[in-house]
This record gives sequence, structure tokens and C-alpha cells, in this order.
Amino acid sequence: MLGYFADELNFEVLKAAGIVSISVVEALLPDLILLDHWLGDSLGGNLCLEIKGNPPTRHIPVIMVSAQSNLYAIARACCADGFIEKPFEFKDLQKIVRKFANTAATAPAAG
Repeated sequence: MLGYFADELNFEVLKAAGIVSISVVEALLPDLILLDHWLGDSLGGNLCLEIKGNPPTRHIPVIMVSAQSNLYAIARACCADGFIEKPFEFKDLQKIVRKFANTAATAPAAG
């Protein structure tokens, strides 16, 4: 569903059904990551901590997505840049994606 919305916003999208490794994130260096907290047997929050603790990827904005009632606390604990609660309206997703995509476009290069 997130991929569909991102496509509608004319963003190039890479969809992953489960957790990806930090090496994949390093190789791709996306402008923005929409990361669900529940990823099968893993938690997106753990990947977020890896991304934010890794110098080549820490600049990438990570937006946590979940239906968890405590998503604000989860996002803070894993150093996410923002969060959006499910279910959400398309306009709310559009607003947060554009905010952080614009930030990423003006962020200094990692190094």
C-alpha cells in the first residue's frame, strides 16, 4: 500500500516484503525510508537504529509506519525522523513524505 501511495507521488520506489540489511541500505542510499515497525519476525525499529547509528546512512530520513498505539514512543526510541500511524489518509502521507524528501534533497552528503 505504501508503495502505491509513493508511486502516486511520483517517487521511485523500492518495495521490500521484509527486513533488509544495512548493507542494502548503504548500497542504495535512498532519499527517504518508510519503515513499518512490524516486519515478520523482525522489528523495523531495530533496522532504524542500525541506519541512524551507521555513518554512511544516518542522514537518510526514516519515517516509521505502524498501527501500534505507542508509535510516537517507538519512533523516538529508534531515532526515527518521523512517524505516521495506520490507518492514514493519503494527504497525511503526502505531507510527511514531501517534508522529508525535501529535507533529504538539501542534506549534506555523508562522508
